[in-house]
Amino acid sequence: MKHYDLFFTDEEVLLSDSTKVRMIAYKDIVFFVTDRPYIIIETEKKERIHIQASMSRIVKCLPSCFCMCSQSAIINLSYVNAYENDQHTFRIYLRNGCIINASRRYHTILKTQIVAFKKMMMNRT
Repeated sequence: MKHYDLFFTDEEVLLSDSTKVRMIAYKDIVFFVTDRPYIIIETEKKERIHIQASMSRIVKCLPSCFCMCSQSAIINLSYVNAYENDQHTFRIYLRNGCIINASRRYHTILKTQIVAFKKMMMNRT
């Protein structure tokens, strides 16, 4: 597995290894999820990129269209299709078919951020 250095810009994440630099636009990232000791970046094309970094560092550097929904997952709010609270199990359904569980600790802020983000997107059109 390659080791990437991670850099954040206004529009994308830059992944750098010893031979190349790769750029992934934020709009193409569906989510970040932990798979210790790695973090997996899943893209819109279902590509999975393994990196070594901390979730706390990543969430601090991402734009507001991303939201932490548990200690092990950060989602891109642009990809949210639905949010469901079923007997204290909080699920986020994403456009790519993935279901991400939200923790009780994060579900209230997550729900608020989903609604605010969707309203903001509606006002842009």
